[in-house]
Amino acid sequence: MLIRERADTDLPRLEEILRATYQRDGYPFRAESVSADWLVRHGDLAWVLVVDGVVVGHVALCLPPGASPSVDGSRGAEIVRYFVASEARGTGGASRLLHHALAEARERAGDAWLVVMPHNAQAVAAYLRAGLIPDGEDSWTDAEGVHHPLLRFRAPGSRASADHESGSPRQVA
Repeated sequence: MLIRERADTDLPRLEEILRATYQRDGYPFRAESVSADWLVRHGDLAWVLVVDGVVVGHVALCLPPGASPSVDGSRGAEIVRYFVASEARGTGGASRLLHHALAEARERAGDAWLVVMPHNAQAVAAYLRAGLIPDGEDSWTDAEGVHHPLLRFRAPGSRASADHESGSPRQVA
């Protein structure tokens, strides 16, 4: 099991995994987001999980402007585009990938947070097992004006408060 930076050559395989994830879990939220373009659109940094030479997972970070671990009040990095192929679930790889992103977020931005759609019970359970802390509710309004509720989680030991004025989820759809 290996975690490495995402390469452009990984995108076709990641799009294939993302398509299956959308069919199974409804993630990403919109079918038109199942694309390589969506994967690279909002992540400042991205990594893949590789098992036996095959890419099986992905995670990215969105860093806030001027991100620094020493900036008090920073909302930290948002963990985005996190998904793992069904054949890799239950192997510990998804947890390793998430913890890698959490460590990178702490190093680069001092903190980390993410949002999840409430219907994705499997993801919510995984975040709780990983030690992430429920941090209230958020929402996202799509291009058609439909409001979608989200659950927000923050990293263990987070300096962030439940006050979300400094940041809102940008990477849901």
